[in-house]
Amino acid sequence: MTITAFLESTESLAEIIERGRAAERTGQLDDALRWYQHALQLSRSLADHAAAADLMRWIGTVYRYKGDLEGAARSYRTSLQVAQRFQLVPQLASASNCLPILAQ
Repeated sequence: MTITAFLESTESLAEIIERGRAAERTGQLDDALRWYQHALQLSRSLADHAAAADLMRWIGTVYRYKGDLEGAARSYRTSLQVAQRFQLVPQLASASNCLPILAQ
């Protein structure tokens, strides 16, 4: 099933996220980015701030795997900002751990 066909179906945010996670686990980084970006749009339309913060962090990790450290840093910072703004403690902790990885 193509990404477009999948998104036209009635799949949930969690299912779209899992498609991205599966693509990331199997090294299909471009597909993972597309799934995550679609999920991010949906999370924003649903005002699911926790999912948005997680997705920005996962997008950052895919950028890091692809060697785009600038993209990774931008995504991690955005994740951190969302987590701070909405006082999302688990997402705040996770995003805070990601930025130092880029300095190594």
